[in-house]
Formats: sequence, structure tokens, C-alpha cells
Amino acid sequence: MSLIIYYELIQPVLLINVVFNLLSIIFSIAMMKTHIFDNMRIQDIKKKDNVYNRIPLILFNVLLLQPITTYFGVYLISDYFDLSNYLNILRIGWELLVMFIIDDFYFYWFHRILHINKYLFTNIHQIHHQSKSPYFCDYIYSHPLEVLFGTIGTFLGIIILGGIHKYTFISYTIFRLIHEIEIHSGIKSCMSNYIPYLGRSEEHDSHHLKLRGNFSSTFTYWDKLYNTYIEC
Repeated sequence: MSLIIYYELIQPVLLINVVFNLLSIIFSIAMMKTHIFDNMRIQDIKKKDNVYNRIPLILFNVLLLQPITTYFGVYLISDYFDLSNYLNILRIGWELLVMFIIDDFYFYWFHRILHINKYLFTNIHQIHHQSKSPYFCDYIYSHPLEVLFGTIGTFLGIIILGGIHKYTFISYTIFRLIHEIEIHSGIKSCMSNYIPYLGRSEEHDSHHLKLRGNFSSTFTYWDKLYNTYIEC
């Protein structure tokens, strides 16, 4: 793999990932230690979780596991990335849409299997569900194996598309992080209310509370199609 793809693709993606996840930790601590977000919480929480206990696993996933999966994932399909500086908005928009659809379909079934299989839920997915009302940083508070296999959908989307532009991958990383952190925030939806079929905080919060349904992450139509959607 050339240094070009490292500096123009991998490095920016890893930097974006670290910044957003560190911000999610800061916001989570603020939620735990102050009353700033209390009026915006979906659930009426009497006793707040101790976010500090989650930080070691989060940092492991963000600073070690995600860089490894990103590096080797990009390395394995390096020929699928267009590294030119030509910016085609329509192309990037189309690639983003298809990537999100494919990744969300993969994640729906991956996530649903983690709940259906008692062994997988007890030994892997239950870590992510320690909080009935999630915090911002709970997006990446997961068993390393869940984080590892959860990234497959992204690379499947790239392969099925036959390749994507570097700006698509960078944009995808930003949008996905913002949305994942939002739906795990435990506070009422902001941007998700304005985009049809986009998953909201309320749906994912209900999933954490009831431990069933609303298995999709990005969109709601997979749950509606397979009759696993829970009204909020």
C-alpha cells in the first residue's frame, strides 16, 4: 500500500474517528457530572451511570482496534479507492447512499443475530447493553469482536459499488460517527427528525431499554420490513 493512500485516506479517517469519539467521552462525562442534558433526556434517570468505568474499553477500541481494522481493511481493498482530487458531488452522494443502505442491511442482521443467539448476547453484546439509557460514548462501548465484525458492512458496500472516491469514505466516516453518537446520546433527536426513515435516538433508546426490536442503526425501514420496529 502506497504512502499516498495512507496520508490521503487512512490518516484523515483515523484522526476524525479519534476526535469525534473523544468528544463523545467529554459529553458523556458532562452528562454524568452536570445537569446540562437532564431536560433533554429521553428517559427520566434517577441514578446516572458511571461513565469512567467504560473509558478503558472505549480507548482500546478507538486507539488500537479501529486503527488496525481501518488499516488492514483499506489495505485489502486499496484498489477500490479513487484518490484523485476531482470532486463530483453527485458521485459522492450516490456512493454514500448505497454504502449506508448496504452497511445498514448488514448491521441489521448482525445486530439481530447478536440478540437471537443467547451465547453471543451473553458473552459479547451484553457489554454494549450495560446501560438501559445510553450515553454519547456508548456508541463504541462494545466487545472488541463486535467492533471488529461490525465494520464488515462498510467494506462490503465499497466492494459491491466496485470502488469509491476517497472523499466518499471520509464523508461516510463523519456522517456515520455523528449519527451513531447521536442515537446513543440518550437525548431527544435533533437532526434525525428532519430526514425521512433516518433512525432516531428515541428508537435506539427504546432498543436499549427493552432489549428487543429496532435493530437497524442508520435507517428504520429494515425493522419495518421485517416487523421488528418498535414505535416510540
